[in-house]
Amino acid sequence: MENIDALYERVDKAFSILEELERRLGMFFQAVEECGGRVRGQAYNIYTLMVQLRDELAEIRRLASGLAVGGSREVQS
Repeated sequence: MENIDALYERVDKAFSILEELERRLGMFFQAVEECGGRVRGQAYNIYTLMVQLRDELAEIRRLASGLAVGGSREVQS
């Protein structure tokens, strides 16, 4: 059970980092509006990666939740 608790702590910390990244990226996007062009495309690429990271962390949290309630993963051959 300690491993699950540690996993939840790490995922929560990762989500906190992600939230701060989202906040700062929002500020960055406001500044980019003034520059436009290539910078905007790079900012969009960063945002896309951030969304993918958030989705992966949510999936890890979901899987950990299943483990915490006694769920098991079947080994596929």
